[in-house]
Amino acid sequence: MINVTVNSTSKLLDSIIECAGKRFMQVGYRKTTVDEIARDLRISKRTLYTVFSSKDAILREAAWRDTGKVILEFNDTVPAGTPAERMLLDLCRFIFTDRLKRGKTGRFQGLFSADADIHGAYRSATARIISALCREGANRGAIKPVNPDLAAEHILSMVLNATGKFHLFPKPASVFTDTLGMIADAVAWRRRIPLDAMV
Repeated sequence: MINVTVNSTSKLLDSIIECAGKRFMQVGYRKTTVDEIARDLRISKRTLYTVFSSKDAILREAAWRDTGKVILEFNDTVPAGTPAERMLLDLCRFIFTDRLKRGKTGRFQGLFSADADIHGAYRSATARIISALCREGANRGAIKPVNPDLAAEHILSMVLNATGKFHLFPKPASVFTDTLGMIADAVAWRRRIPLDAMV
């Protein structure tokens, strides 16, 4: 009996996130209501609130799950045993490359959303990943021992700034390389992380 409850709650949670995520991307966070999400799923609003405390909680979970899926794709491109500092730069390059090839509708569309709430949720989810890499790199002595959350915010700002302006330069790829160099200079503790050996 307990497994049925856990399974049905898990399926409901997945359904809510999928339905809400689509609505958020199509019409925007503020224009999406909990009533609409519940109606689409044919459940009561009360049932929805037994799983999520708020619409913001749904958005945060949707952003975290989407970001997790993209990170799994990214992990498949990185050799096993790659140190955190290299993964950090490779992740930045992965974001740059996806943006260059796919534009705003790529893997990181939430991160580049014009909707401030969606952008904020995806930025927060991506910053959590970068922060974990900074923490791991600092523990190994390769990345400066600074607050990893603060470092993640600065790194992500650099990435977003470069991806927002790369089209203004005659050689877009050089903007990414320069930005990766600045990130490497900013985070390296004892030795600069070489850019030429990146995947």
